Amino acid sequence: MSAELINKSVVTQFITELFGRFSAEHVSSLVTEDFCAHAWASRGNPDGTRHIAQVLTLLRATFRDPSVRVLDLLAQGDRVAARYQFEAEYVAELGGGEVTGRHIRLPGMMIARMRGERIAECWWEEDRLAMLAQVRAA
Repeated sequence: MSAELINKSVVTQFITELFGRFSAEHVSSLVTEDFCAHAWASRGNPDGTRHIAQVLTLLRATFRDPSVRVLDLLAQGDRVAARYQFEAEYVAELGGGEVTGRHIRLPGMMIARMRGERIAECWWEEDRLAMLAQVRAA
């Protein structure tokens, strides 16, 4: 199997374990020891595997019955770009939103830099404004 196919597989597993299963153990096994999630670091959160458990605790408390679909994957060299859609039931307050029990859809994109067969860095963007609009919808 080519390195690009392996990298795509690792990124797919990362997204599935993080957003579809909320599995800290599996997510941690897919990243390097010095993993940096730039989205987390830009919000003042710690880098690396230390923060994975915190993110997953927040996700587990906020959402029920999660699922995620990887819609697109592109790989070139040590980079993999993914477009995905996260879906879940919103069950706890997040960002000042009212708890509604509504089903939400959150589209997102991620770029990962690989080292070996693990993710060393990632950048991602999610349409949180769309999510909050769904949460607050009448």
